[in-house]
This record gives sequence, structure tokens and C-alpha cells, in this order.
Amino acid sequence: MAKVNLESLNKVLPCNTANKNTKRRHVSDKNRNDAVADALAKCNTTAEVATLGMKFGLTENEVRNRAKAAKNFGLYRMVIGNRIRGIASRIQKAKKKNIKLTQEEAAYPKKKTGGAVKKAKKKAKKK
Repeated sequence: MAKVNLESLNKVLPCNTANKNTKRRHVSDKNRNDAVADALAKCNTTAEVATLGMKFGLTENEVRNRAKAAKNFGLYRMVIGNRIRGIASRIQKAKKKNIKLTQEEAAYPKKKTGGAVKKAKKKAKKK
């Protein structure tokens, strides 16, 4: 797999820093205290958040579309973080059921086919 260049996302969705003299953004000390929150706290640019999302099985297309649709960096970071948490929880649930699930399968589960049986319609009788 070729390395994807996501630096163009920094121009699409810039990350505003705490003040003009720093490169670090203002980070709240009230986070969820999980591994995903710690990994996201280390990301300072949109490209870094996108790279983290792709490591967890998101496609390049989804990462780019979510960056274009987001109103600001914080909302983008939140959406990607929630997607990562969802992937991690699906993998944990599958592991409890002794089912091996890859990150790509957890990110984009296959839709179940079939489902409910359709009721047969009665034909009207001719008189």
C-alpha cells in the first residue's frame, strides 16, 4: 500500500493554536481518559488526525470527506474519535463472542441480506 499524503487537509481545515507564538493547540484537561483520547491529544494537525483514523481502518475517502464537511478542527477531531471508538468497541464485542474481526471489517460491516420474509399478497377474485 502506498503512503497517502494527507497534508492538503491542513489547508482545508486548519487547526487554530492557543496563541500566535505557539504551535500547540489549547487542550482541555477534561478528557475521556481512554486510549483513543490519549492518541488524539497527541495530534496537532488535521493530517495527523486523519492518519490516526486510517490506522484504525477508515478509508482515505471517508477521512477527506469528513474533513471537508466539518465546520472546524474540533468537530472533525470529535467525529474521527467517535468513529475510532466505535471500531474499537465492535472489535471488543466480537472478541467476547470468539469472532475474529479486522479493523476494516469493524469500520465497514457488511450488511445482512435477507431479513424478514415478505408477506404474500392475495389476488382479487374475478366474479
